[in-house]
Amino acid sequence: MSDQYKIETIFPVPVYNSSINRTFSKKEKTFFEKIKKESHDNVGNITTNNNYVLNNKDMSVLKKDIMKHVNVYFDKIIKPSWTKSRIMCIY
Repeated sequence: MSDQYKIETIFPVPVYNSSINRTFSKKEKTFFEKIKKESHDNVGNITTNNNYVLNNKDMSVLKKDIMKHVNVYFDKIIKPSWTKSRIMCIY
């Protein structure tokens, strides 16, 4: 995973852009093909019937990579004010 990222301020909410710096694994590609067959058209795109695709065991490595970046965004852009009595978690 790359520790580099870019914040685009073209909208009122910053857009985070980064890369996982690897190709998708065979397991991940197979899962993508399977889930693609279980999807339906939505306005302008395609939506899977499963809203929790990253919770699938075949997606565990990808989920970990994505969550690293979500946490960087949270810490660097959202910048919560931490107190001893409050703990914030991203799921």
